[in-house]
Amino acid sequence: MEHGVKYPLASVLWRDSASDGSWSDPRDVQRRPSLCLTVGFVVSEGDDHVTLAASVGLSEAEEVANTTCIPRECVVRYEREETDA
Repeated sequence: MEHGVKYPLASVLWRDSASDGSWSDPRDVQRRPSLCLTVGFVVSEGDDHVTLAASVGLSEAEEVANTTCIPRECVVRYEREETDA
């Protein structure tokens, strides 16, 4: 997909923690980790993380918005579009 942005698109399936701040009877707490799918532009990668931005500005300022930094330990599947840039 040609979008004119230097950042590649990716989808990340990952596990996230689940929490609840309310008072509960311990016998009623049935929390499980959440399975999440995040899709966006890869703006940062490292051995321990991948950061996606949902939006990339196309002006000279080259800003990004709505970023999510996902720890690599939480990644179940990572699919990245290869770019020529």
